[in-house]
Amino acid sequence: MAAAAAAEESVDDVHGGAGHDSAGSGGAPLQAELEQKVLALLQERRTLEASHARDLAARDAEVARLQLCLDSEVSALRRRQEEVEARAPLVAVQLAEARAALLSGDLDVSDEAAGRLRVAAQEGRLGLADAVRFALHQGMQDARRDNERLRLTGSAAREAAARLEAECARLRRDNARLAAAEAERQSDAGAAVSALEVRCQRLSVELDEAAAAVEVLRAKGRAYDEVEARAERLEAELERLRPLEASAAALAARLREAEAAARSAAAAGVAAVTERGYLSRELQAANDRVLRLEADLVARDEKVWGGGA
Repeated sequence: MAAAAAAEESVDDVHGGAGHDSAGSGGAPLQAELEQKVLALLQERRTLEASHARDLAARDAEVARLQLCLDSEVSALRRRQEEVEARAPLVAVQLAEARAALLSGDLDVSDEAAGRLRVAAQEGRLGLADAVRFALHQGMQDARRDNERLRLTGSAAREAAARLEAECARLRRDNARLAAAEAERQSDAGAAVSALEVRCQRLSVELDEAAAAVEVLRAKGRAYDEVEARAERLEAELERLRPLEASAAALAARLREAEAAARSAAAAGVAAVTERGYLSRELQAANDRVLRLEADLVARDEKVWGGGA
C-alpha cells in the first residue's frame, strides 16, 4: 500500500509538472503517453491489491470455516467419545489412545499416508485419531494451496509495484528534462524578445528620420515642380517670340534693300521717300516691340529664377 501511495504521489507530481509545461512545451504528446502508462500501472496495482485482499479474506473465511468444522468435529467426537465411554470400557480405552495420539502433536500426514487414510475411510476402518489427522490434512492442503496462490499474487503485486516505481522514476527524469528544456527555451525566447525590442527601437528612430527626409524631399519636389512649370511657360513665350524676331529680321533686310535702292535711285522721287519713311517707321516699331519683348522676357526670367532660388 505504501508503494501504491508513493506511486500515486509521483503521478500527482507528473500531473502537476504536465500542467505547468503545457503552457508552452513541445513534449505534450510524450507527457500524455507517459501519464496513460502510469494510470494503467496504477489500475493494475489496484486490481492486484483488490484481488489480494479478496484472496486474504477468502483464506480467512476458509480458515474460519475449517476451524468451525474442526470444532464441530471435535464436539461431535467428544459427544461420540462420551457415548462410547458410556457404552464400553474398550471404547474408553480407544478414545484415550486417540486423545493421547492427538495431544502428542503428531498431526502431520504425508500425501502417501493421506492416500492410505482415504482408502481406509472409504472402507470404514478408519480410527478416530486417523480420521482427525485426515481431516486436518485435507484442510491444510486447501490452506496451503490458498497460501501459494496468495504468495504468487503478492509476488505479482510487488513486481507491478516495482515496475510502477521504475516508471515513475523515469517520468520524473523526463519531467526534469522537459522542465530544463522549457527553461532554456524561455531564456532563448527572452533574449530574442530583447533583441527584437532593441531592433524595433532602432527601426523606429530610422523611420522617424526617413519620414523627416521624405517631408524635405516633398517640399523640394513642390519647388522643383513650380520652377519646371515656369520654365515651360518661358519656353512657350520664346516660341511665340521667335516668329516676331524673324519678322524684325525680314523688315531690317527690307530696310537695307530700301536704303540701297534709295542710295542708288535718289531721284526716284517722292514715292521712294515716302516708302522709305514708312519702312523706317515699321522697322522702328518692330525694334521697339522686340526690345519690349526682350525686356519682358528678361524680367520674367529674373522673376522665375529669383523665385526658384
